[in-house]
Amino acid sequence: MLIKLTGVQRKRFRDDLAAHRGASPLTDADYAQKVLHVSLNTLKKCFDRAPALALKRQTYNSIVSNLGLDPARYGTGPARAAGTPNSFGGYGKTEFGYIAGQYLVHRRSFLTAENITRTVLEINWNEQKGCLSFSEHIRYVSDGGVSQAYEYTGDIYMHPERMLMSMLTVQDGEVRLMVMHTPSRRTSSTSGPIRTAGVLLTHGYPKRFYQPIVTAVAVEQLARVRSPQQLLAMSETLKPGTEECKKAAADLKVAEEHSLVLTPLMFRGLKR
Repeated sequence: MLIKLTGVQRKRFRDDLAAHRGASPLTDADYAQKVLHVSLNTLKKCFDRAPALALKRQTYNSIVSNLGLDPARYGTGPARAAGTPNSFGGYGKTEFGYIAGQYLVHRRSFLTAENITRTVLEINWNEQKGCLSFSEHIRYVSDGGVSQAYEYTGDIYMHPERMLMSMLTVQDGEVRLMVMHTPSRRTSSTSGPIRTAGVLLTHGYPKRFYQPIVTAVAVEQLARVRSPQQLLAMSETLKPGTEECKKAAADLKVAEEHSLVLTPLMFRGLKR
């Protein structure tokens, strides 16, 4: 079955897709495959100036779902009911819109913990979903010498009574979660970029099979906005001995001491 968009709905869909595409540093081919999970030809079809657009329902649903778009804007789904509970936590743009920006995320390597992996995190306010959404761009060389390239996208959840941000990605059966302390708004008495810390729950391949991995992360906002190409170039492996690695290691040391509670280590410390 086909989904057909014409007129205002067609233009809205193209404009919303173009806005999301413009914020990504990926090539068109990688964006289509890794973010939308569609073919490059389908992406080009969405962007052309034809007055009508017809997509297979599965293809259309993939694009709408992966970008967090509201199908009601395009006349293909029911409007969201007013006053219903917000599953993202009910926070507003006025309260937490200041978190939107570009950030560097540092964590230790999964095999030896000697190198530090630096990734780039972009946070934006998602008008369609009424929450903060994120994209994390990952480019690094593993301790084993293998180049890695990933893109993770998702939404940010914040419980109204806990100052924690949960960044959840559910993608192709993979679930990845980064939880960090919600940073305070900058005021006249505070200066410098936003800094925070937390933990990442993901998977790794350190022992020749996949394992759950929990690692501390140190996060710092970029002082100025970078272009998509500049951002992608900043995601890399930091080697010991460099000033960047020393600074990141110092931040991670604090994060590792205060960002999470690991009960097995607490149990070992008990006097018996």
